[in-house]
Amino acid sequence: MSRCPEFTTKDGARTHVRDRLRDEKLAAFPFPPHGRIPNFKGAADAARRLFDIPVFANATSLKINPDSAQSAVRAEALRRGMDVYVPTPKLAGGFWKIEARAVPHDAIRKAAA
Repeated sequence: MSRCPEFTTKDGARTHVRDRLRDEKLAAFPFPPHGRIPNFKGAADAARRLFDIPVFANATSLKINPDSAQSAVRAEALRRGMDVYVPTPKLAGGFWKIEARAVPHDAIRKAAA
């Protein structure tokens, strides 16, 4: 296993991760991974694993960012009956609330997007 590099700035760490996602072809749409929270291959599996953590598994509602990489987390929360709060850009419109009970099972993916 390779040693993790040390970073003097948060931007340096972000650039390193985004470069690796790009170079190792692990980034997923939208491209490029730079300048945003990058989406990545395996994000859906990571979302499911997140709910193995008790604080997430036992939640009744979650605040989840609107980034593409977190759409699988939003969908999994809705599948589990959790209400989802999503901030609007720059919080100009506050938060959107997606009530799990109001989303038909076949519409979860669209609601999570």
